[in-house]
Amino acid sequence: MVAGMGVVMSAGAWATHVPTSLDVDRLYDNPDPKYLEFINPREHPNLIGVSVPASPPGAIQTEEYTGYTLPNGVDIIERGDSDTTAGDRADFDWVQENRACETGGPCNNPLPVNHPNLVGAMGWTIDTPDVSPHVDPGTGLAHNHSDEETPPGALPHLELPGFTGDSLLFVDVFSIISEGQDEDVDVTGALSRREAALDYDVAFGNSVTGASTIGVPVIVWVPGWTLATGIDDFVARWAPLTPGAYDLVAIEPAAGSGHDERTEIDALATVPEPAALALLGLGLAAFGARRRMGGVA
Repeated sequence: MVAGMGVVMSAGAWATHVPTSLDVDRLYDNPDPKYLEFINPREHPNLIGVSVPASPPGAIQTEEYTGYTLPNGVDIIERGDSDTTAGDRADFDWVQENRACETGGPCNNPLPVNHPNLVGAMGWTIDTPDVSPHVDPGTGLAHNHSDEETPPGALPHLELPGFTGDSLLFVDVFSIISEGQDEDVDVTGALSRREAALDYDVAFGNSVTGASTIGVPVIVWVPGWTLATGIDDFVARWAPLTPGAYDLVAIEPAAGSGHDERTEIDALATVPEPAALALLGLGLAAFGARRRMGGVA
């Protein structure tokens, strides 16, 4: 069953929103991965509001908050707005979608709402990602959490170039496992690191034609991309359900029982053809086999 944007399991089993059968117990090791760029109002005003019908709100807007994660897993919300470097690279400087804050609900955040009533998906596109200075744009204070800084902090970064291809055959989503800002629970009601990491839905879109489709998860790297920390675990590959030419990716918080409708994304990456075709074929073959065996309903 497909509902909204994501692959949903049978009734009552929402915790397998991303099936555990897709988990692979090894490090993320894509050949030649390259980053996409996060869409924010300062750098891509022409893409704010672009239609992505497969995304529940129907359009790409922007993040509600930006922030960073400390080595102990605690999240810090930045006081600035539309940090143009957050969401571009796997460096623990992330963008957050907070649906309650956007819609005027009790969003459990002491900072002002950055984009009231601007409800839509966070978006990424094919462009040049920026290197984060690891400085809060509102206070000017250094994060002191990354080995890119001077003096260096404890967390690493993944050094990759920007993607220069024409179309996206899949994307790898680097998300953050949060303490305090983005916490989901499993079917037992207990806090779940896996649910916190994979509490989002994906859609692919075309900024010219308006075509779009939901994304389906095809593989999950359980250890993430670095052994230095566990707050990056569960890097997930998503492919378009309907093949086509896509230059946009929309990400929304997963909704439903146990989900807090807050999600934090560190970066998106992909690989150019022909490596993408080979990797996508392997991932979709695995997804199809699990679907035939009843792993996805």
